[in-house]
Amino acid sequence: VNNAGKAYTFTGSGKLTGDMELMKKGTGVLTLANTTPNDFTDGTVILEGSLRRGDGTTAGAGIVPPKIWNEGTLVLNRPDNHDYGYALEGPGILEKAQANTVSFPVATSFGIPITLTAGKLRFVAGGSLTGALGGAGELEAAGGTLDIGGTDPNTNTGLTTVSAGILRLTKAEGTNAVGGNISITGGGVQAIVPSERIPVTATISALGTSADSLAGSTGMETFANAVVNGPTAATQLILRNNSKVTGTATVNQGILGVASAHTANVEKVVLTSPTALVRVAAGSGASTMNIGSGGITASAGEVQVKFNTNDQDAFLNLAGDVTTTGNLAFTNANYPGGNQNIINLSGNRIFDIGNGTTTTVSPDLSSAAGNLTKAGGGTLTLNAPCAAN
Repeated sequence: VNNAGKAYTFTGSGKLTGDMELMKKGTGVLTLANTTPNDFTDGTVILEGSLRRGDGTTAGAGIVPPKIWNEGTLVLNRPDNHDYGYALEGPGILEKAQANTVSFPVATSFGIPITLTAGKLRFVAGGSLTGALGGAGELEAAGGTLDIGGTDPNTNTGLTTVSAGILRLTKAEGTNAVGGNISITGGGVQAIVPSERIPVTATISALGTSADSLAGSTGMETFANAVVNGPTAATQLILRNNSKVTGTATVNQGILGVASAHTANVEKVVLTSPTALVRVAAGSGASTMNIGSGGITASAGEVQVKFNTNDQDAFLNLAGDVTTTGNLAFTNANYPGGNQNIINLSGNRIFDIGNGTTTTVSPDLSSAAGNLTKAGGGTLTLNAPCAAN
C-alpha cells in the first residue's frame, strides 16, 4: 500500500492471507480493522507513514502475523486489553493509542521511541527501554526487572506504576527516566541508579507491600512529594543518599524512613493515623533526617529517632514547628547505650499540642540557639534531658 494524501482502512470479516508480505509506503495512514486474524506468511514492513492495528472501536481487530519491520510508525489502536506478542524490529516509532492496556507477556527490549498517547503499556516480565518515551499515557512494570535507560530524557507525563518486580532507572545522571509521578504497588520496587532520574515536580507513592520500596537505589533524588499508604503498617519508603522531598511527605499507613548510614531531607511531614511512622534507622550506621520549615503536622502517629538498640547515632534536625490534633510519640526504642538519639531544634520552635491530646518525647531534645515554646491545650511530656532554652 503506497498512500500519501489519503488514509485507507481494511475492514470487515475478511483477511489478508497466503504467501505475501504487507508493505506500507507513503506518508499516509493505513488502518487494519478487519476482525478475522490476518495470516499471510512473510510479515509486515512499514517503510513510511503509519500502520494502525485497530480502528479504536472494534475489539480484536487488525491482528497480523508476529513479524514486523518498522521504519515509520506502528500504532496500537485496538480498544480492548490484549497481549502484544510480536517481534518488532527497525528504528521506527511505536505509539500506544486508546484507553486500554497492552501487555508484553515476555521480557521485551526496545531501543526505539515510544509515544504513550493514551492508556497503558504493561511489561509483565521485564526487559529494557532505551529509546525516548513521550506522551500522557501510563507505563507499568509488572514483573521481572525493567530497565529504563538510554541517553535521551523521557518526557512521558502519565503515571508510572511498579506493581511487581523491579523498575530500574538507569539513564545518565540528571536525565529524566520518567516524566511524571511514580506509584509503587503490590510487591514492586523502584531503584534509582545513580542520581536525579525523576522530575523535581513528581510524587512518589508507596502503596504496596514492600518493606523497602526504593531498595537498590544508589543515587540521590529530588522530588516534590511522597505518600506512604500501604495495606499494612509494614510498607516502607526508605530514603537514601541525601535525597530530598521538597514539598510534603504524607504518611497514612506505613513508614517513611531514612536508611542506616544515610541522610535524607523532607520539607514537611504529615502523619494521619496511629500506624503512620517516621523512622530514623541508625541500625548499621548513623542516620540523619532533616525536616524543613514545614515541620510536622500529626493527627496521630510516631516519630522513631532510633528504633533499635544498636550503638549508632540517630539525629532528627527540626527546622519547623510541631502541630498536633491527636496523640504523637517521639520514641527511641528505650535505647540504653552511649550513642546519641537527639532531636535538634533549629531556632525558635513551637510545639502546638491539640486540646485533649498528648505528645511524648523520649529522645534527647536540644537547641544550639533559640527556644522551645509549648502552645495549645494538650500535654507535652519530655522523658529525656532537654537542653533547649
